[in-house]
Amino acid sequence: MIKKLSVYFFPLALLSTINPLFANSDEDNWFDYGYSVGIFSQTCSLANDKLISTRDARDEMEMIYDFAKKDLNKDFYESFIDFASEEKDCIKYLP
Repeated sequence: MIKKLSVYFFPLALLSTINPLFANSDEDNWFDYGYSVGIFSQTCSLANDKLISTRDARDEMEMIYDFAKKDLNKDFYESFIDFASEEKDCIKYLP
């Protein structure tokens, strides 16, 4: 019985030590970039549909820009800024 348990627990122990190797992968940057672009687009859409006020949209955009500046690396931040500046309907909400 103990031999069977060790056969089951060994792969789990091995996998749990491998996972930290992937913790700082490039996928984290893609996730943060996607989150920033998504929340930017959603805020812009809500403001254009008059579901939130212009002031609330500007406050939210300021928080989004702060998040992007703090959490995105240089290349992703530049891509985010390029995306945000191309959105003609959202320029009036930018900080």
